[in-house]
Amino acid sequence: MRKTRIVYRVDGGVKEGYGHIYRGINLQKVFQKNRDVKIFFLVKKDLRGYQFLKKKIKKNVFFIKNIKNEFEIITSLSPKLVIFDTLNTEKRLFKLLVKKKFRIAVFEDFGNKAKNFANLIFNCNSEGPIKKIKKIKRGTKYLGAPYKIFGPKIEKYRN
Repeated sequence: MRKTRIVYRVDGGVKEGYGHIYRGINLQKVFQKNRDVKIFFLVKKDLRGYQFLKKKIKKNVFFIKNIKNEFEIITSLSPKLVIFDTLNTEKRLFKLLVKKKFRIAVFEDFGNKAKNFANLIFNCNSEGPIKKIKKIKRGTKYLGAPYKIFGPKIEKYRN
């Protein structure tokens, strides 16, 4: 039986910091406990962030050059879910992925670029301590600090 594939598209490194990368590493640890899930990491922009993640994860880490390369890698992996943990994803990429019927989750959609494309959005930093759930075109958006997924206690979010 083929494992469920998840693509985790993340940016981080010297300029943007390593917070998004650490969130991905922590989520990967949770998913590893389910032996039926396989995560692939895609990093763009910061070569140091890519090298850091490659050192921590060891395998299934790709460095992407441009949006065409990004789309090709994602489609070739045939994931059940594509998670974006980046600050500047292009709408064009979201459109291409929705056309191919990929499910999309997004962390920190500051520019509201994903609201018409994502199935799940977590905006934890920009909304402060409030706790709000909103319907979006294709799913649900969670707003506020209570939905922050970051640290080692991440397992409590499994359900």
